Amino acid sequence: MITAEKEKADSAFYYEVCLLRLLGEMGYLDEKALDGIVQIAAEDYGTSLLLDKTFLCLN
Repeated sequence: MITAEKEKADSAFYYEVCLLRLLGEMGYLDEKALDGIVQIAAEDYGTSLLLDKTFLCLN
């Protein structure tokens, strides 16, 4: 993957994880569902970012 495309995919993945984390905090997703969706998203975006979803996002 070209570097710019990889960066876009990583950014999109990060943004998605932040949104999913917000949904989890609001009670719409439990921890197991959140982990599963994040795994699927990582595969979909082809990212290899190592993320701690409890430490992500600024909100």
